[in-house]
Amino acid sequence: MEMPPKELDPGEELDFEKFFSASVGLNRHLNHGAKVANDPSKVPTTDQQNNIPKFVSTTLTDDDQDNPSAVLGESVEYTGPYVKARQLPKKQQNDDKADVLVHSQKSHPDDSELISTRKNEGASTSPQNPPTTVVPGYYSSYSESQAMSKYFGQTSKTHLLYGITSDEDEDIIRWSEYPDPKEEERVFMARARSYAIIHRKVSPEHPVYNQMWESHSLEVQSPRLRQALKEVLQGYPNVNLDAPTLKFKPPYAAFVHRWRELKEKRQQLEGSTRLEIDMLIEEMTLPTAADREAMDKFAETGLLEWQKVWLIFVPGELIFKTGSTNELFSLESTELFDKNDVPEDDVPHLKLHLKQVDWDGERFGYWRSIGRLDHFNGECFVSTLKWSPLRYFQRQSNLVEDILERGRKFESLHGYHHRAYNGNKYTRDWERSTTDASPRALRKPVCKRIQGLQHEPTNPTQLTGRVIIDAFAYHKFEYAGGVRPNLSSLPKEAAKAEEERSPDEHDDAPRPLTVEQLLICMPRVKGFDLQDNEWCEFDVNGIRDIDFKDDAFQKLMIPKEEKRLLKAFMNRNELDEHSWDDVVPGKGKGIIILLYGPPGVGKTLTAESISEDEMVPLYRLSASERGTAIKEAETQLNIALECCKLWNAVLLIDEADVFLGARSATSKVQQNELVSVFLRRLEYYQGLLFLTTNRFSSIDEAFRSRVDLILPFRDLDQSTRAAIWKTFIDAVPKANRTVSPTDVEALSQHKLNGRDIKNVVKSARLLAHSENLPLSMQHLDLLLTMKLRNLEDGQNK
Repeated sequence: MEMPPKELDPGEELDFEKFFSASVGLNRHLNHGAKVANDPSKVPTTDQQNNIPKFVSTTLTDDDQDNPSAVLGESVEYTGPYVKARQLPKKQQNDDKADVLVHSQKSHPDDSELISTRKNEGASTSPQNPPTTVVPGYYSSYSESQAMSKYFGQTSKTHLLYGITSDEDEDIIRWSEYPDPKEEERVFMARARSYAIIHRKVSPEHPVYNQMWESHSLEVQSPRLRQALKEVLQGYPNVNLDAPTLKFKPPYAAFVHRWRELKEKRQQLEGSTRLEIDMLIEEMTLPTAADREAMDKFAETGLLEWQKVWLIFVPGELIFKTGSTNELFSLESTELFDKNDVPEDDVPHLKLHLKQVDWDGERFGYWRSIGRLDHFNGECFVSTLKWSPLRYFQRQSNLVEDILERGRKFESLHGYHHRAYNGNKYTRDWERSTTDASPRALRKPVCKRIQGLQHEPTNPTQLTGRVIIDAFAYHKFEYAGGVRPNLSSLPKEAAKAEEERSPDEHDDAPRPLTVEQLLICMPRVKGFDLQDNEWCEFDVNGIRDIDFKDDAFQKLMIPKEEKRLLKAFMNRNELDEHSWDDVVPGKGKGIIILLYGPPGVGKTLTAESISEDEMVPLYRLSASERGTAIKEAETQLNIALECCKLWNAVLLIDEADVFLGARSATSKVQQNELVSVFLRRLEYYQGLLFLTTNRFSSIDEAFRSRVDLILPFRDLDQSTRAAIWKTFIDAVPKANRTVSPTDVEALSQHKLNGRDIKNVVKSARLLAHSENLPLSMQHLDLLLTMKLRNLEDGQNK
């Protein structure tokens, strides 16, 4: 139905916002997309395919935004999606005449009809005195009943309506102007583009009559309102505040959690923006009422029932996990699964989608994981939950201080570090898993489905020793190739600097982490246990600096000449590296030292003393630890050689004759192949390598030619044994021992190797400590007698 225009008197103010406020489909659209211009020639264009007028212009200057009105006597033009309105300048009007025409624009300009209403028939229309044009349906001064009374039945057309019957009751018919519901929806959506807010409601009972409408979704389109919500919802995850339309779904968690901020923002606003935020509050009051009441009750009593427990978990806040590590997480979203959403063997639970800061060996990033809070009966206090928001933790200040200090330590341990460790070490079972992807998950508030690696530390065992902290090597070599976590990028201020580097430069310094990121750093770091040759993780709080023994090499019981040679090879880096080049570049740059002799005479101790004096890691690879298959043994050797290069470590291969046994036609094919592989790898090794063997004669001739230094170790003479006895006994504080130099001389008469002497003193100290007595010759004699008896029994077998 076409409605009459509004008539204006000369000099009367033309308020566009009021003029269109009663219109169908474009309520208050002027503030959104109006243009003030002096060109009266423009007319609304038309979408030829859909017969819907298009925007001619959507420009609105800041000056016009809050004053959408024009006064007679000014030349103004409003151009919008459906209308163009123009009013005459005063100087072109008679004092008592005003010319206001309404032009009804059809689907195409050529099909228009003119409806004129004149205040004074003497006024004329000309190019200098153009009419005001408006699309049918826009009116303000006439009520609908007045319009129908005057124009009832005056349109010479047939109006077709199409009925849609209800599945439950055929007598209930919903009438529409469109035979295709999709076409009707398209037209409705075209009209809805101009509205500040779109609130969709659905009914599970019946699409039209006798139903309780439930909120389905809400969209905010108004630029003014979106700008206001940017401040209210700033930092709330999973809400794209820069989108042209802000979309929300039940239970409208963002509004529940920021309701107070929304009301406070309203008090700061005025005009149209305040009007629109009032509309938003009105629309959201009922859908969020029950949840807001539950939050008010929780604030008074501290109690929550299961169905409302998700309310205290606000996305973006810090979540505390009780336990030995006292971890903090940043909450991204929640998913509530009731009994209808879980299989029979599971219980209702709340999933917490969390993130922490981790280091993957190359950069810091967010590692995402899932926490779970199982169903409970009745009501409970937050303090009893396994997971709880940090703001409810009673000892929050002390906890935050401790965790922040741990985060700083975690940050400092990026890259490669050689450290001492005392605490639990953890191995991990990596499994690829996918969280729930049911349609139910898609309906959840601020819900986000995560697919990726989920893993938890397993098999904690106590470790006291030296470790390597290096996530780069951990992910590169663990499980024959390893699994690198899929970390998402941190914000730019904490992301790693983008710069060129070689693959081995995995210790580049990243930019500092923020305080918020330090608080959610992982409580563990990844690395390598040098004692057991195992890739694992270590508690950050158990890591300490190493107290190196400066006199370890000086106390080494070997001939002075041999010690002098070893010292010279330790200073190899002082030479010009090019002087080490082989004919083929890259070959022959390493130092290989072979130590051979009977067990317990100091071969292994020599390598340990040199690594201690150099303050570098000692990577020990025993032939007994290698795999039985050639491929497995080669893989272990390659990893050891490459890690030693990364860490500048000394490599010690015990029982090397297994690798280096002489090849022959009668030898096993696998043994010959292993020796060939070992020789080939050693040619390009650039570090310091110690090899020990008890059978020098069995070493392959090709390998002997590749060794830089061969040192024989003989059975210990009496003076050397006495020095070793004295070294181990002097390690006991004087107040806790009564052993005299004469006793040491007597002990040295027995032909024991260095390892046996160490074991006797160690066992005697334990015995003395258990009796709360100082270490005495009596304790040593008892353990020495037992050791000699064991050695004798072994020789007789």
